[in-house]
Amino acid sequence: AVIGLTKTAALEYARAGIPQYWIVDPEARSLTVLTLSDSRSYTEAAVIEAGRRWATDVPFPLVLDPADFC
Repeated sequence: AVIGLTKTAALEYARAGIPQYWIVDPEARSLTVLTLSDSRSYTEAAVIEAGRRWATDVPFPLVLDPADFC
């Protein structure tokens, strides 16, 4: 579920060229990662649950576990 993010906000992010955004769901203890496609819309790239490590290079190299902040 997208919490507190409107379609308008996602469109603004896409227009700005933001390559990726994350949604933290403290109730589900998860992180949803959405990435900007070539069609300028976001697709769900990953859902990471607390207790699982996830690595990315966007916008910089980072490894995290949602358990550290959820």
